[in-house]
Amino acid sequence: MRDEIAEIYDKEEDVTLIVERLKHFSFENLYKTPHFYYSVEEKGTNMHFLKEKFAELDRIKLIVKRKHRTSGKMSYDFYYALEDELPRPKGRGIK
Repeated sequence: MRDEIAEIYDKEEDVTLIVERLKHFSFENLYKTPHFYYSVEEKGTNMHFLKEKFAELDRIKLIVKRKHRTSGKMSYDFYYALEDELPRPKGRGIK
């Protein structure tokens, strides 16, 4: 059983509202779940790269809010555009 996707935020104004809250955090003080570390390891992601890119909040173009199947807690996945010319996806926005 997979985690449930509660919301998908891809409209610029919706993403901006959530990103504004992130400006008070650094990569170091975010809570990172065991799944985060598993995912980083599984994908071979460079942790230094993540730390560097985290602060580039203007590059966040998509946010997925998930409800974890085991704990019932909510979390957010942030998707960054890593190239300037990527088009914005069209979507539903906040419900």
